[in-house]
Amino acid sequence: MQTYIKSYQFIHDRIQLYKIFSYSSRGVPGLEVVGFGSHNKHIKEKIVYISKLKNISIPNKKFTICLDQTFNNVLVAKEAFNFELPVSILFWSMVGVVNFSNLNKCYASGFYEMNGEVKTNYFSKIQEEINEKEDSLILNKEQIRNGIRGISVESILTSML
Repeated sequence: MQTYIKSYQFIHDRIQLYKIFSYSSRGVPGLEVVGFGSHNKHIKEKIVYISKLKNISIPNKKFTICLDQTFNNVLVAKEAFNFELPVSILFWSMVGVVNFSNLNKCYASGFYEMNGEVKTNYFSKIQEEINEKEDSLILNKEQIRNGIRGISVESILTSML
């Protein structure tokens, strides 16, 4: 199985767009996160921690999640934590607890507090970037308003199988 999700960061006064792809295989079971520079291990461990906090059962498969650096090569280390949300949604989709068939039509950016609460990022400039596309933003429900094609992260997380 393979899929991807899109993400965004507000860096140097502009929106930077990214693709994060994943696949599973029958290799040594576990989660491998690559492409985020020195933050690979942090993102992986945070996703494992939040998965345990949410009592998510992880199948005995190898899952690989990778930031596609050919899509956009600007990555600022202080913003790396904002990839926690898209990576977790992608991972949970791969393990089968998030039932979401069209992740490649979604943009997500955000992070988790230690208690499992998620904080999403919304920058008005992202709307300009995706207006021409039929993509949606994954946002906290209070950030969704008229003119924003959004999906609430709360609805995604509460519908976990």
